[in-house]
Amino acid sequence: MKYKIGIKICGLKEQYAIESSVENAVDMLGFVFYEDSPRNLDFSLAKKLFTIVPNNISSVALLVNPTDDYLKKIINEVGINIIQLHGQETPERTAEIKNVYNFDIIKAFSVKNLKSIENCHLYKKSVSKFLFDAEPPLNSRRPGGNGTSFDWKILKNYTTNIPWILSGGLNPDNIKKAIEVSGANFVDVSSGVESESGIKDIDLINKFVKHARQ
Repeated sequence: MKYKIGIKICGLKEQYAIESSVENAVDMLGFVFYEDSPRNLDFSLAKKLFTIVPNNISSVALLVNPTDDYLKKIINEVGINIIQLHGQETPERTAEIKNVYNFDIIKAFSVKNLKSIENCHLYKKSVSKFLFDAEPPLNSRRPGGNGTSFDWKILKNYTTNIPWILSGGLNPDNIKKAIEVSGANFVDVSSGVESESGIKDIDLINKFVKHARQ
């Protein structure tokens, strides 16, 4: 039986892009709360956008080294389903967030080689999914969403009992190969479905989903 590829569209901030993602029956919608990103959302807009997300699609808040006060604010004022930690959060900090808020957590890791992910198991008690992204360029102020990829073969023989998501530089033209090479069954895209930085493109969203599921 052919399995369904899970898809997360990240960095959403326009209603039309959310509607397109919903029409394509993606699994997760990602919303960025990080000031150095062109996809950053303020809380008032996020709250409005979240109201159009159906219950069968998860809303993910992407956070970078969030403080307790920021976490409380975003949980109380916005209404998210899942937290994605994309900073230097330690296993202890991740476990603390899990224990206090009891949210599903996606923990992102920058991948350069197999050694980059050898300690992921330290997070397994508090994390529901790993997300493997490329290392950010030296001049980037963002830990993700930079449009760069890594060697997908690194993940081909990677074994873990925690589900994982492939991210980093994915787009409609390379997604099929990325899935074949890495063995991923869940993928994440942001800049790869944009017409310009921070602006999502409906045609690219449609193509990405179609090619991922072929």
